[in-house]
Amino acid sequence: MNFDNLFYQSPQPMLIFDIDNLRILEVNDAAISSYGYNREEFLSLTTRDLRISEEKNYFDSLIPLFKGSENVYAEGQHLLKSGKVISVQIVSYIIEYKQKRCRLAHIHDVTSVVKQARDLEILVSIGKSISEDLDVRFIIQKVADATKQISGAEYGILFYSSSEGDIEDMLYATSTNSETILSKAGDLTRFKSFITDKVIRSEDIIKDRGTRGRSWINFNLPANSFLSVPIISKHKQVMGCLMLGHTVPDVFTESIEKMVMGIVTQATVALDNALLVKALIHANQEKESLLQKATEQNFKKDEFLSVASHELKTPVTSMKGYLQILEKQVSKEENSKYLNLIHKANKQVNKIVYLVSDLLNLSKLESGKLEYNFSDFKISDVINDSILNIKNSEVTHTVRVFGDKDCVIYGDKNRIEQVIINLIDNAIKYSPDANEVLIGLSQDRGYFKMEVRDFGPGIPEEKLHLIFERYYRGEENSFKTSGLGLGLFISSEIIKRHHGRIGVESEHGKGSTFWFVIPIEKEEN
Repeated sequence: MNFDNLFYQSPQPMLIFDIDNLRILEVNDAAISSYGYNREEFLSLTTRDLRISEEKNYFDSLIPLFKGSENVYAEGQHLLKSGKVISVQIVSYIIEYKQKRCRLAHIHDVTSVVKQARDLEILVSIGKSISEDLDVRFIIQKVADATKQISGAEYGILFYSSSEGDIEDMLYATSTNSETILSKAGDLTRFKSFITDKVIRSEDIIKDRGTRGRSWINFNLPANSFLSVPIISKHKQVMGCLMLGHTVPDVFTESIEKMVMGIVTQATVALDNALLVKALIHANQEKESLLQKATEQNFKKDEFLSVASHELKTPVTSMKGYLQILEKQVSKEENSKYLNLIHKANKQVNKIVYLVSDLLNLSKLESGKLEYNFSDFKISDVINDSILNIKNSEVTHTVRVFGDKDCVIYGDKNRIEQVIINLIDNAIKYSPDANEVLIGLSQDRGYFKMEVRDFGPGIPEEKLHLIFERYYRGEENSFKTSGLGLGLFISSEIIKRHHGRIGVESEHGKGSTFWFVIPIEKEEN
């Protein structure tokens, strides 16, 4: 088979060009069919003329290679007579044509391969970028750009509402260089008919107007090919739509529709996540605002309690002193009637003293000014002093102590006594129908443990976790017993300061056992 047969009958586009002036000297039928030029039009062109304008400088860099003897390989984009651009791979060989050194170029149309690779790259890129970003405007712009590029559309417009399809409050992103499109995209009323839960694809709007009715397309954007894909949230709410258009018919095929729908599906998940994060951020900001207000109110309350307790301390102390003097005087006169009244008054003043003391301790705790003086002391001495100082000592309860009374521990003697008094006092107050309180002492592996058991009604299991909270008082006894609900809270803070633990065990109807554990010796930090 001779050269003419191989050249003219080849199904692959081929041409021969002059290596000096680049003019096309001959083309085969496959080239004529692929490019749309007739033979005369082809022979009036140079190989440089086939290149798109953006690649002419690159082509010029290849010209010196054409005069060599080596095969020249090149890639690029050629412009067809119709205006369509195709991607090509070209290999050219030195040949003798009509007694002149020329080059024979084999042209491979790789448009579909390049498009597939580009589409895959876009899909991977868009999937990664929108999944990593939580900005709604960024996501919708990225989707508009990517779908325009992957579909070959002349323009893309994406509408999105974060208010369950409220068209009057929609964000939109445009992907186009057309001033006409940009000027009309903001007029949302033109697009209301397209924001539905259905995909709309028209390969030729002119024809579809005749078959579907004139009102089917009711906007005046330049478009012959049209594709509209709804954006539907996970709650099945239509949140907007993506619209793609082109002035040439038959641009949006079924395969393009599927690719665009895939991107929109990814975008919908990303947008749902972005709205969720936005809602969480808003909720967290509201929470922070409420916490800030609560902190400010708590500070004002603590400031008031601090001032009030200090102001009360002086007159109450004076009142107690006057009552003590009066009690001594009346005792000398052996006036039992007035002595009984003084005892009752003294009892009420003692209650006020302890309330003020709790308020002062709370104020010092929260300001970090509660002082501690650590030393070694015998626990039995503290327990004996605590029993003698019980503020409810007029109640007929026997306090019995069991266990290791000789244990010597390291801590603040006065603060530990404060804890013990509070535990014993509570045991007496909350077991009015009983007549004894048991105290157990033990030590194990460097720790001292004290347990105070009462035989009262016990504490409901669902209330146990509240016992050591500030201001908590059992509802069942809140009106029967005095106090502010601060004693156990302060006691727990004191035990924590001693690097210990405090807790309670209770069975409803069988009483409660409060306990604390602290190190026996000084702990080194």
